[in-house]
Amino acid sequence: MGKYILVISLVICHLAYDAQIHPQQTQYMFNAIGLNPGAAGQHNALNATLNHRTMWRGIEGAPKTDYVTVHTPLKYESIAAGIQFYHDRIGVTSKSTFMVNGAYRIKTGKGQIGFGLMAGITSGVNNWSQVQTTESDDLVFNSGDNSYLIPSAGAGVYYQDKTSFAGLSIPQFLTAIYDGGGKYKASASIEHFTYHFMAGKQIKLSEDFTLFASTLLKYQKNIALQPDITILGGYLGMYDAGFTYRPGDAISFIARGKVNSQTRISYSYDYNLHALASYSSGSHELGLSYTFIYKTKSRDTRMM
Repeated sequence: MGKYILVISLVICHLAYDAQIHPQQTQYMFNAIGLNPGAAGQHNALNATLNHRTMWRGIEGAPKTDYVTVHTPLKYESIAAGIQFYHDRIGVTSKSTFMVNGAYRIKTGKGQIGFGLMAGITSGVNNWSQVQTTESDDLVFNSGDNSYLIPSAGAGVYYQDKTSFAGLSIPQFLTAIYDGGGKYKASASIEHFTYHFMAGKQIKLSEDFTLFASTLLKYQKNIALQPDITILGGYLGMYDAGFTYRPGDAISFIARGKVNSQTRISYSYDYNLHALASYSSGSHELGLSYTFIYKTKSRDTRMM
């Protein structure tokens, strides 16, 4: 299996250079701030969410991502703030990003629109010494591990009301580019920007049942447009379950349950549709969300 570490590392590093696609999030609709800083305060209360994603399970060195978000409206409700932390592990490389979010929210009609910015820092490490090679004196991988530290920044605009949302964002303006000699530099080239457009609508079918549909479109120059289409059914505001279709990539099953008025647990499983399906048992994502709200006998009217 050692060869898979090298293969995946090289493939992902190549994709990271050419595409800089933000870490995949099947459960984006539950906590949009992970892709759009304009969604800060989305839950209209202090919210903390923890997610873990393991991709292509069964393949050594496949991507794993942990991310934590905490965000809330401030006392002056037009302002919302939050923090994000991501940690990615791909083969022998790892990357950590810490971001501070801020959003200015304007009421419009039955909803509100948020204009968000985020800024922070990204650190990465390439552990070349862990790569198993056929030649003990391979200069490429015996030259030692290297690391980098670059600033991070992103922006987005996000609209929501009680039954719908829509947003457009660029989660990352700055990209780590290899500069030779084991050094990296931050690049703000437009060709590396990844644009994310998301939209969703919840429809009340009856007093007990709801239907939710959403889409996520990701675009980056020289990379084919990647759409996600999601359909979820809800029951009594307690349970959600459904599917996501990502053409040419995966079909996902998503389920979420409310433990109590403040805590929700979510799980998604991605069945691969690409060539790696022969080697992998799929991808898994687990989420835990806690919203600091007061208990009430009234039905929760919050969107997602």
